[in-house]
Amino acid sequence: MNLNELILPMLIILIGIITGFLFEFLIIRKIREKCFETDWDGFKVVIRSLKGLSAFCFTIAAVYIALNYMVIDAAILSSINKILTILLVLLITWFVARLTSGFVNLYTQQAEGVLPSTSFFGNITKILIFAVGIMVIISFLGLSITPLLTAFGIGGIALALALEDTLSNMFAGLNVITSKEMLMGDYIMLDSGEEGYVQDITWRNTTIQSLTKNTIIIPNSKIASTIITNYHQDQKEMLVKVNIGVSYGSDLEKVEKVTVEVAREVIEELSGGMILSIPT
Repeated sequence: MNLNELILPMLIILIGIITGFLFEFLIIRKIREKCFETDWDGFKVVIRSLKGLSAFCFTIAAVYIALNYMVIDAAILSSINKILTILLVLLITWFVARLTSGFVNLYTQQAEGVLPSTSFFGNITKILIFAVGIMVIISFLGLSITPLLTAFGIGGIALALALEDTLSNMFAGLNVITSKEMLMGDYIMLDSGEEGYVQDITWRNTTIQSLTKNTIIIPNSKIASTIITNYHQDQKEMLVKVNIGVSYGSDLEKVEKVTVEVAREVIEELSGGMILSIPT
């Protein structure tokens, strides 16, 4: 092909890319803003799943159209079509994985008491859907799945040994979630000294936020094997012990009076605080 024959196909591809980005930043953004005003969170899940896919979809469609205006060898054209089809299957798999994972996370948030509200089950759902997508691609390429499954079974032993820590963290996280001994929002303290509110339990780590708003990331295997004090079970109220040191020559009555006054001020300003017993 000469340069003149490439101008129209390249122009079509360029228009497709630009259209995809415009559709993403104008149409999808407007729809996202409208959906966030609705009461049903399912719309938000759908829009989040579509984020970033428009440019790729329009680009693939533009390439398909541009191929009709290009003089290419049949074998090369067949290979390009296969690549585009594989990319399209990956995009669909990506969208379905994000959509399904989003609804799983939404269900775990709404079904309080049935499943803990963590991203663990959403991540597992993504992995399963991507596995199905890869199987579809393998079948499309004309490869037999049975020998591959056999090879995966043999190689799975070596892979399990190589990923021993990762698998240990994953099953430990599943055990922590199903036992319900530690839920989202619980204030916990490990025997190693780390403490804070549980933010999330993923397939690898448990994330807690300390009182100083720092994020602490702990491997699930350590969570499963350590001693944990859960201050939210069986009641959420906590007693905080504060050590106060004064000199021996201090007026104890005045120290007590000032301490009580400061304690009352702190309790009044502290959200959720309550006075159990403060001497007068």
